[in-house]
Amino acid sequence: MIKYSIIIPSYNEYENLKLLIPELLEVLKDSMHLYEVLIIDRMSKDEETFSLTQSYKIRYIQRVGGDRYGDAVRSGISAAIGRTIIFMDGDGSHNPEEILELSKYSDSYDLVVSSRYLTSSTSENTYLKELGSIFLNKICSVLFKVQCSDFSNSFKAYNGDLLKKVVLHSKDIDIIEEMIYKLIAIKDDVRIHEIPGTFRKRVNYESRRKPFIYFLSYIRTLVRLKLLDK
Repeated sequence: MIKYSIIIPSYNEYENLKLLIPELLEVLKDSMHLYEVLIIDRMSKDEETFSLTQSYKIRYIQRVGGDRYGDAVRSGISAAIGRTIIFMDGDGSHNPEEILELSKYSDSYDLVVSSRYLTSSTSENTYLKELGSIFLNKICSVLFKVQCSDFSNSFKAYNGDLLKKVVLHSKDIDIIEEMIYKLIAIKDDVRIHEIPGTFRKRVNYESRRKPFIYFLSYIRTLVRLKLLDK
């Protein structure tokens, strides 16, 4: 029985995935029967990524509805069959070893967070990006009225039954905050646990995100969620 669905959004991530997938499968080798790995790729098939997934016998899903990050998240949630849904990035920034730690707490909590901001956490992000992220997470903590040090890191394990009930609208990376807000909206006593996370320097990576534009999208989403309640 598949208990955990690991969802990895991908868009031209072949060079990273060919390093990440074997590393991830090595971590899971003793418990692979409990896990499924889903690569949520772009709408048009990436033949290199598709061939890679087939060679490792993991699921290859083409996203539905568009090629934005939000479309990948919605497509992954729809396709996942595990009771727990785990999201991680495909660029090598998340340490696969933490999958087992996230899984360990997922039966007892609705949301398990790999946090970059606990005492024993580490991050190789730039100072400017860390400063912006800390500020954003403080805003989320106040608006959502939930104790969580790292809303914006996508590396999380969710109660799959709850997550499949929410309706998500965000188009970009701000969908991460929307998921948490919507979980709280449908369950007042959402149980959250954080583990110390390691945010690694991305490899083979050229950012497609413009920091200022994405910061504005976060703020716009927070306003929409909190003030307009949509």
